[in-house]
Amino acid sequence: MEQMIPLTIDGVKVEVPAGTTVLEAARKANVNIPTLCYLKDINETGNCRICVVDTGARTLQAACVLPVTPNMVVKTNTPAVRAARKLNLELILSNHDKKCLSCPRSNTCELQQLCLEYGVDSQAFGGYKPEYELDYSTPHLVRDNNKCILCRRCVAVCQEQHVAVIGANNRGIDTCIGQPFNMTLGETPCISCGQCTAVCPTAALVERDDTDKVWAALADQTVSEACPVSVREGSLWLNRYAARHQAKNIIADTKPLTDETAEPVIRAKGVWYRYERNDTDVVKGFDFAAGKGERICILGGN
Repeated sequence: MEQMIPLTIDGVKVEVPAGTTVLEAARKANVNIPTLCYLKDINETGNCRICVVDTGARTLQAACVLPVTPNMVVKTNTPAVRAARKLNLELILSNHDKKCLSCPRSNTCELQQLCLEYGVDSQAFGGYKPEYELDYSTPHLVRDNNKCILCRRCVAVCQEQHVAVIGANNRGIDTCIGQPFNMTLGETPCISCGQCTAVCPTAALVERDDTDKVWAALADQTVSEACPVSVREGSLWLNRYAARHQAKNIIADTKPLTDETAEPVIRAKGVWYRYERNDTDVVKGFDFAAGKGERICILGGN
């Protein structure tokens, strides 16, 4: 029979199986303990020290790696605990690129949210701060170590994927997450799974944003637009899209479309794949024959 351990967290009595951490017990009791580096069963290392709690011991302890003990009394929100969390956040910010307004994770950044909650002074500590060039070497993501907080979530999840192409390099204040032998990410056998971007609490790893390239391509009059679905398929797709999103001004019907009606129907989707076509291109039965001018087809359905 599984041994159950009784404890009290912020006045809430709870029983959990032996071996459970204080953080997990707190979540069972609906008591919030903030974290930055924690990923259940993947990254439980106590790196960030944001989850510190008061258990009556000589020092505050990290809840994510602290096993419960019988009749333990845990306090998660004392003045000393809040002061320690605030200090740890200020130390993290001392080595962090604080250009939050232009950051792709602004308003969804876990670090930013905690700093707001604890009233952190972003200029509490100064001094030397390493600077890193952005890594654009892969087609799918961008690494910005200036925003990295060394939580090692990305390292853990990359190992979980059995890829393990990233890890901690250097020592002390020069520690950074990178690849062996100072390779770029594009030079490694990265499989482009995107798990590292999904778990990063800041914008140290984000998906590549090519929005500017899309706008530039749409404004380029030297190319025409086309895609790999027929006009009829595009019409059916637009009808489903209009119904699902209650879209306004969508011109579409299920009847076969002529050259004259194709362009306004297809334009309704708004984003296309562009390429330099020739006068003999055929896209699934839609004829771009010579003398009929440029036509537009849908890029196929999201």
